[in-house]
Amino acid sequence: AVVVFSGLGVASFHPEAFKGVLYSTGKRKVVGVSWFMVGGNAGLALGPILIMSLYSWLGLKGSLLFGLPGLAVAGLLWAYGRRMDRRNQGAAPAPAPERKPLRGRLIPLGILMGAVTLRSWTHMGAATFLPFYYVSVLGGDPVTAGSMLTIFLAAGVVGTLAGAPLAEKVGPKRFFMVTVALSTPLLIWLQLMPPGPWFLVALAVLGCVLLATWSVVIVMGQQLLPDRAGTVSGMLVGFSMGLGGMGAAFMGVLADHWGVGLVLHLVTVMPLLSALVAMFIPVRDQDYKAARAG
Repeated sequence: AVVVFSGLGVASFHPEAFKGVLYSTGKRKVVGVSWFMVGGNAGLALGPILIMSLYSWLGLKGSLLFGLPGLAVAGLLWAYGRRMDRRNQGAAPAPAPERKPLRGRLIPLGILMGAVTLRSWTHMGAATFLPFYYVSVLGGDPVTAGSMLTIFLAAGVVGTLAGAPLAEKVGPKRFFMVTVALSTPLLIWLQLMPPGPWFLVALAVLGCVLLATWSVVIVMGQQLLPDRAGTVSGMLVGFSMGLGGMGAAFMGVLADHWGVGLVLHLVTVMPLLSALVAMFIPVRDQDYKAARAG
């Protein structure tokens, strides 16, 4: 029950947060969203290290200290909201985008979510099963495997920031397709590497490339439903990540029956499928570039 309650809190935060980011970043939406997502990716990368440190220090009760950052951020949001309310008193409210019927836009949204779900399966599959593969198949050090998730996610923070300016130059859709497709040769490279430092370098490159696609996904969703930015952001982040978790559970069943190697072969193919589905997303990079230039 506590886990479900916590999940509801996270879920309710993201749609409104992404909506605020999209409406406050002006013409450079990809860069703005990428900076916002750095916080989330950095938190995911540091979380495993911090929770294990607190557990070693104080036991399970040490997890209560994770409430302090939450209270601090809640206080900052409350104070900033009051400040913005005072600043906007007497000012004319910004015109909200005109709400349009969803009819005719659900299929394009479904195509985008399909591409994002396949990308999430790749992300979750790599993060979950590469450490097992490193130990059980390659015979690597279990201690090193314990830090692989942090390396993968920390590299994703770098990729999120470095990829955003490039995505604005080439366009969100093209950047997504090319970057996701590059994950397949990187996964093949990983499976050919022996355990050691170069395996971790390849893992970092994979995390950098794969997680660089998150900000452009949100921007493409906003292109499809500009009048429902909060809804589309929540669906892309929450629903697709939930499906990614379900995919990881299904891959776990496959790993139990046929081995981790088979699962990684499936994960290697998924980025190409994601890029193929993304070809049919009805958004144009030219429209984003024109809106930014205008």
